[in-house]
Amino acid sequence: AHGTARNGPGTGGQHERHTAQDEGKGGHQDRAQAELGTINRCLEKGGALFVAGRQRIIHDDARFVGNVGFRQNEQTFDALRLRTRPVDGYVLDYSWGWQVNRTPGRASPAGTEDARLHLLRVSGPFLGATLTGFGWWTDFRETLAPLSGRTLGLRLSGSGTALPPRGNDPEV
Repeated sequence: AHGTARNGPGTGGQHERHTAQDEGKGGHQDRAQAELGTINRCLEKGGALFVAGRQRIIHDDARFVGNVGFRQNEQTFDALRLRTRPVDGYVLDYSWGWQVNRTPGRASPAGTEDARLHLLRVSGPFLGATLTGFGWWTDFRETLAPLSGRTLGLRLSGSGTALPPRGNDPEV
């Protein structure tokens, strides 16, 4: 059993005791209980990282693939993930996911989304900056089905010293 005691403004100085046996009874709000049975395992060997189960997957600035970390409940993915450094300075990150656990939580109809996700990201040095190539193949099966698709892209980040300064471009 667990309990809380309230004593402060608006409570009239009264103490309220709340136990697990009170869940679902009138006058008491149901409390979220930790779920059992989720798997989250990690294996790291020889510079490769393998994670299976419920996990955060964050790519770059988390704009498109991320944990929505500013929310109280983070978004997680049920997935298999491999992250390795095949060549010095380069990173290969691949995830295959089957469920997105969204911020509203399981109690909400929008809390989980059945999906088939392939998330690929390769990054490495380029002209003094970091060049990242990515591909996101998303097949959502429920509420988010209209947002399914394929996204391919490149991202250049950092301050590359080998690039000419802006404004020195030849005039056309």
